[in-house]
Amino acid sequence: MKRIAAFITAAAMVACCFSCEDKNKKSSEAKPAAGDTTVSDGSVDEPVIQDKPEFREFKAEDFKTINVNITKTDKEPPFTLHSLNITDLDFGERISPCKGEKYRDRYKPDFSMSIDHGSEGAEADSEQVKQLEEEWEKKCSQPSKGVTTRGWYKGNDIYYVVSYDDYCGSDGFCDVHDLSVFRVDGLTGKTEELYRHSDPESAIWINQLYWYHDRLYLVMGDNELMYLDNGELVQMDYLPDYSNHYYPNNADRLIIMSQKVNYKEVADDYEPGPDEIIQVDDDGRKSLYTGSEIVMSEYLPDTDTWKELYRKSVTAEEGQNEDGIDLPDIRGELFSWTERQGRSRKFDVVTDEYRVSTGLTSCNVLYAGHDKLVVDFGGNINGNTVHFFDLNKKECYVLDCSSLGINCEYFNGGLFVYPEGNSGTLYYIIPELGLTFPFFKLGGNFDGSDSLDRLFNIYNDEGCLSFEESVATEKKEHREGNNVYYTGHKYNTTRYWINEDEMHG
Repeated sequence: MKRIAAFITAAAMVACCFSCEDKNKKSSEAKPAAGDTTVSDGSVDEPVIQDKPEFREFKAEDFKTINVNITKTDKEPPFTLHSLNITDLDFGERISPCKGEKYRDRYKPDFSMSIDHGSEGAEADSEQVKQLEEEWEKKCSQPSKGVTTRGWYKGNDIYYVVSYDDYCGSDGFCDVHDLSVFRVDGLTGKTEELYRHSDPESAIWINQLYWYHDRLYLVMGDNELMYLDNGELVQMDYLPDYSNHYYPNNADRLIIMSQKVNYKEVADDYEPGPDEIIQVDDDGRKSLYTGSEIVMSEYLPDTDTWKELYRKSVTAEEGQNEDGIDLPDIRGELFSWTERQGRSRKFDVVTDEYRVSTGLTSCNVLYAGHDKLVVDFGGNINGNTVHFFDLNKKECYVLDCSSLGINCEYFNGGLFVYPEGNSGTLYYIIPELGLTFPFFKLGGNFDGSDSLDRLFNIYNDEGCLSFEESVATEKKEHREGNNVYYTGHKYNTTRYWINEDEMHG
């Protein structure tokens, strides 16, 4: 089951991580929307009739257990591993229109608020302001190199939001007057501009990109849902008072998670309790956090309709829970969640089509398909064992991957195992055979003294499994007594990816 951490701000998106704690009570609270109906703007449209398969239930003893031994081979893995150094990508330079003489003073910062007011007096402060103004004048006449702020991987293509506004968007996470969306051909490095916004009167921001069925979808900074059509933004009217996020999956579905955070105004002299959260606006008015509403929906482009899948009302107490909020997760073809029956310590995995009693006291769903379920037991320093349930054959293949790594991704019938942290080897396993291919070793001279020396991220989305390795090329060292820490890391980043349609064997 997906654990959703509720951010206490209307503009913030929910963050996701996995957990398999006792969810028997919580799982029952996140219910599917009643009936098979589509919804648009909160209203109910024509019913969508779907033939659902008969619900199946499996006990752990229904499956024949087959223990599979890990057998390493030095042969080439049955797929092509592509790579592209994305640090070297060049999106050119532009002068943002807000730097023009007509507009620059409108957006000029108050430099007196930016200086360090020391004990040297007003004259020193004035010198600091003067220096900052000179730097500002110089910046106004200089073009800015395009900087990527958001990205999305889809097979051989990469989609990037690129900002050219180093004047108003200097922190990289606010509205800018000059940005573009590019497609990058990962095989050649060639770039193509798909959209451009350059307007001194209007600043925008793009929070997320998502590619689905030959169309690029966007979440804007104000949480509006959009898509690109011939270089123009088209608005999608859905839950306008919610923050929205396209929900990555490999089930060929366009799923959106939406959240509305609720506050109520309280008196200026209101004193919050130890577990209460107060928000204060620019005018000093206080509001008390009272909970939130989380909705998962599916957009059907062919009919321009929405289908509500799950809805969860979150209390103020639940919203502050460090472990997050339970919602079904889609890993594979189906939404799934875990439950414990009664006082049992062992987990069941439940989907809309079946319930499987795993017999495991810890589990994480890697894949839930119509006829196959893959879960891992462990995923910690004590090792990791992966269980493959074939629901038709009623067989369960068991692989102990502890000697390889503690993290797993199931992709296109194979198992990818990778280490915890930023060093080690990546493996590909053919589950039924246990045949194991070492195919990538995280490089560099990583000694562990600085955890930010190397960054590693993996993405498992529809049709493509990809990962990034970033190796620090520059950083600043700081010493405080016997303690040493580093800041200002600059990285050389390479993207690697495997396409589903290029896998064989």
